[in-house]
Amino acid sequence: MSILKAIRYFTLLTITLFINIQAATIIVPIGSSIQNAINSANSGDTIQLLAGTYQLTNTPPFRDVQVINKDLTIQGAGIDQTFIIAPPTGTTAQFFTYIGVRYYCVVMVDNQAYPTSQTVNIQDLTVSGGTQMDANTGFYSATNKFNAIGYHLANGTV
Repeated sequence: MSILKAIRYFTLLTITLFINIQAATIIVPIGSSIQNAINSANSGDTIQLLAGTYQLTNTPPFRDVQVINKDLTIQGAGIDQTFIIAPPTGTTAQFFTYIGVRYYCVVMVDNQAYPTSQTVNIQDLTVSGGTQMDANTGFYSATNKFNAIGYHLANGTV
């Protein structure tokens, strides 16, 4: 094979690989599971949430929004248009523990592959503790903190 043909072949192969590895956008309709979309996503994908309210429940897969070991973007339609609301009072939220304190979260980014890096960017949406923050459930105290969004050994922007 001539050098010119080899260069053309390499260039074509490089372009083909680049086209095939582009990130996908997964659209989550209102009433669908955000967690199922996250589970099916590949690292680098965008989870697109529509305008409306995503009410978490006490039944999986609608209970949690948890990203483990993936680089993702979770994109809403606007902070005053897309809402993720915590599951009802009495449902223990997911948590991670750091220096003896449990951090309960509505949306949790948990890098279980640490020290490998993980970046999750969350933008244009509102996450609310709903009635969780106001409940006297005994879960939340000086050693148990409630957060709308929690990052554990991960990076990202909100």
